Amino acid sequence: MIRRAGLTLLAGFTASATVAADMLPLERGIYVDIHVPCKGASNADIVSYWGKDNGINVSKAACSIKAMNMNGQRYNLRRACRDVYGVSWHDELNITVLTRTSFILRPEQRWADVPRQETTVRYCGPKVQF
Repeated sequence: MIRRAGLTLLAGFTASATVAADMLPLERGIYVDIHVPCKGASNADIVSYWGKDNGINVSKAACSIKAMNMNGQRYNLRRACRDVYGVSWHDELNITVLTRTSFILRPEQRWADVPRQETTVRYCGPKVQF
């Protein structure tokens, strides 16, 4: 019985280390609104996640995650962003991870081309599907 508790504790440390290494417990790649087919999705429908240095992004902006707070499956991300025109800003973004391949996106404010609304997205693979 003591041995099982030790293995459970060790497994908990391993899972935490994995999350820290990837920042978020999500597959890296392209995500699309659940109401839009992966194949042929427009730039406006695509969100990408590539890890800390290239965090949750849209087509016209690249953001890196500077700080993260976690409460269960909810994550508050503080990001530094830059758009294709060279304009830089900092923002906050809340997401709720549903699975390793889906999450709910809740911008704190309008960012890039995404209005302030809740959007559920799903994983579509490591590259855009045309």
